[in-house]
Amino acid sequence: MQQTATITGIRKVGAVLILVLFAILPFHAFIAVSLGRLTGQPEIVALWKELLTSAIIILGALIGVRHVRKNGITNRWWHRPDFILILLILVCGLVASIAGGAWRDVPLLVGLKTSVLPLILFLAVQVFSRQISARQLSLVILIPAAFVAGIALWQFFATPTAFFTQLGYGPSTILPYQGLHPDFPFGRSFASLGGPNQLGTYLIIPAAIALAYAVKARRREVRLTAALGFTVFVLAAVTSFSRSALLGLAVAGAVAILLAVPKKFRVLTLGGFVAAGVAGGMAAWAVLMNAKSSAIDRFLLRGELTASGVFGGDEGHVTALVQGYEAIVASPVGRGIGAAGPASLYGLRPLITENWYLQIAVEFGIIGLGLMLMLLVNIMHTIRRHGPQDPLRIGFVGAFAGIMVANLFLHSFADSTLGLLTFGVAGLLYASRSRA
Repeated sequence: MQQTATITGIRKVGAVLILVLFAILPFHAFIAVSLGRLTGQPEIVALWKELLTSAIIILGALIGVRHVRKNGITNRWWHRPDFILILLILVCGLVASIAGGAWRDVPLLVGLKTSVLPLILFLAVQVFSRQISARQLSLVILIPAAFVAGIALWQFFATPTAFFTQLGYGPSTILPYQGLHPDFPFGRSFASLGGPNQLGTYLIIPAAIALAYAVKARRREVRLTAALGFTVFVLAAVTSFSRSALLGLAVAGAVAILLAVPKKFRVLTLGGFVAAGVAGGMAAWAVLMNAKSSAIDRFLLRGELTASGVFGGDEGHVTALVQGYEAIVASPVGRGIGAAGPASLYGLRPLITENWYLQIAVEFGIIGLGLMLMLLVNIMHTIRRHGPQDPLRIGFVGAFAGIMVANLFLHSFADSTLGLLTFGVAGLLYASRSRA
């Protein structure tokens, strides 16, 4: 009886820590910069999320060990595809790190934080899924996002550069003002996130969930509130001027609507989205071909498009993709965890591929990338299957698909805020079933 009470207490504590983590994650960069300046130890302050995440993992492991002792290691939990895939991914990363000689480098530690820790959290939170309701999870995602969106809109219209500078924002932390192009007369909002791209990609999650509630919620007041929230989230995402994030947001919205509408209307709805996508692509191409130094042109292409290729800001994106591809061809087994992406900046051979999938292939090898893709598909399929009528699940699956699209142009999941939040929420939804 006492042991049961202890486990129950651990579950309650773990659930509270998870909700706290999710609520504070969107403000991590703001906390790290502002409190880091006050304390003079920004690196230590920034570790709060890793410490909190580690505590959740330890509590989850305690419950998992007890479960194994009670039911045996042959219990079906150990045979689930998510556990097996993550285990194989980690094996690929270990093999690549040893083969590439990266196991002694500092980037390995950072790579473990950005590429591995979210996967471990995904498994750890699953034992707490029954202690966190869909309503609690929805609110802990949407309410902080509303504050973030408000900060983004305020930043866009008021341009409070001096305010952010006083808090510690600057060249050594996060620039207090980030422009797009000299010919583009707007600053890019980053709110409480680490940058405009991070803001735009993060807002995909609450926007898609709010859209799903606006379409599927039973109560009229919930639908109206969700529709208002969706509008605010989209407007805030627009102020980031992140093309990848906005493309991902469009995909997330389309997937959420497709899953929300009755089956008999899905083909027609899909046809409408395809037509809109083709028309939008043609319009964007026409602008690139004909517009000269216009605001729209500078937004769509940050550089100059010539017969010889792209020159300017976007030239670096193309070069990064090529370098990532060449690294994979040269080392198909992988160079090791932390060998690419933001973690590689801490080493002697930084490699920013501008594509999360290329990053994973460089770190874990081609086989590791294949396993990761299988894991992502399995996560979306299982979450959807466990609640096909649940707005939270519909919205999250849409958001997951949108972020996967943004990953084609960004290291989205390498951002600690987005990685931990996305895989943490995914773990809770993966292990539970909807009552909707």
